[in-house]
Amino acid sequence: MRKIVLSALIATAMAAAPALAAESAMGTIKSMDTTARTITLDNGMTYHLPSGQMTTLKAGEKVKVDYVMEGKVRQAEHVTVAK
Repeated sequence: MRKIVLSALIATAMAAAPALAAESAMGTIKSMDTTARTITLDNGMTYHLPSGQMTTLKAGEKVKVDYVMEGKVRQAEHVTVAK
């Protein structure tokens, strides 16, 4: 019985893994909203940033955003300035 339950849990976790896979986007920051902690890139996509990330970014900078989809929200995990 334990093997069946464990197998079912592993199968469920593996099925959910692709939904949590990080994606990446590159672009230039078009606008920033410090209250909502979001940036919008020149491609029109908006990303919600982790705490503390807003202070290191500026409009006009080219960035790479690693993010995950949480429902319809693009939640940034890492934002790095492209060189």
